[in-house]
Amino acid sequence: EHSARFTVLLNGVSDSSTTAKKRPATIFGKCHSEFIARKQIELTEAGLLVAEPTEVEVLKAKMEYTGAEVDVAGFLKKIARKTALRKAAEKRPAAEALTRKRLQERVSAQLDHEVNTTLKQVNERYYWLWETLLKNESLAITKVETFSNDQSLFVSGTLLSEGQLAGNVAPTVSAESLAAIQIHESALNNAFDQLKLEGRTVAANELKTGMITVLREHLGIIVDFKKSQEDTKVSGAITFASKDPLRVRFMDGKIQLVSHASSFQQGSVKVPGKIMRIHYVPQIEDDRIVFLRNGPIAIEDSQVTTETTVAAVALGGLLGGANAAFDALLRIALDQFFVQKLSLPRSSVLQTEMTKDVKLEFGEATIEKKWLVLNVY
Repeated sequence: EHSARFTVLLNGVSDSSTTAKKRPATIFGKCHSEFIARKQIELTEAGLLVAEPTEVEVLKAKMEYTGAEVDVAGFLKKIARKTALRKAAEKRPAAEALTRKRLQERVSAQLDHEVNTTLKQVNERYYWLWETLLKNESLAITKVETFSNDQSLFVSGTLLSEGQLAGNVAPTVSAESLAAIQIHESALNNAFDQLKLEGRTVAANELKTGMITVLREHLGIIVDFKKSQEDTKVSGAITFASKDPLRVRFMDGKIQLVSHASSFQQGSVKVPGKIMRIHYVPQIEDDRIVFLRNGPIAIEDSQVTTETTVAAVALGGLLGGANAAFDALLRIALDQFFVQKLSLPRSSVLQTEMTKDVKLEFGEATIEKKWLVLNVY
């Protein structure tokens, strides 16, 4: 069944004192009861809803009579008292049955009130948050799927913005995983599209800062560019192609960055357009999720020859030379930007409404069918 349900389970104990009057006797007693209450909740596109009526099962209801008073004087008082207790004991099964019924009614009413009030507050709060966040990012929910079994509850949602690329179906979450964050390659491409790089000339430092900003603002990803002591500063600017200036591909267990750039340019010396491919491999390292550069930067001749769509890189102080020499210089410059290591925090805190904050720690980072998958174990 394609629905996500969970059960609110309440284990309770009830101790009560009773007083029963029937002239000429007043009977005093106490009752100890134990019960389990269950209320099934379903997660739907409309929010959290009650799926089934509350069930209350009274496991135990034991009545004990502690004493009696009788309006009888003299030597008959003791006899009357014993008689009243004996008759009360004969009616104990009926008294316990009545206690069970009243307990079921009271527990059901109280649990309904508590749960329904909480669900209303949670739905109102989260709908307001989602609506605010989605509107701010110009996003809409296009698909929500839910599923649950005896051990886990799964919720999958697809967010899309007008004019942006869409992803394929996400890979199945491992049954051993408590939770998973799955990011399709199109999400990164859509984020980088916000830089509006088509045909622009951008300084290298400005490009790095812009990438950090869009990842943080559009995906909530805080990227840390790890530098080595051997890094040197290279000033320069990149004029990007007018189509697909920067693209991300998740393939063969790697993250591939693809960009168009020409060789260096000094005065009238130009080298035809280039396609650059840089690979990163995700892995867990201490308290970080790191992306290590895998292999050298691959530089290929571009198939585009028109001046309007060829990207150009301009660096001051470099002399012209052969195409191979320009490629070598281009690699040196790119090494300063496409650093050896990028990293993200390994853990994050999930803020919940009904319980304390929950810390999620990612135990695995993989590339699966154009998806970056971060699993929590």
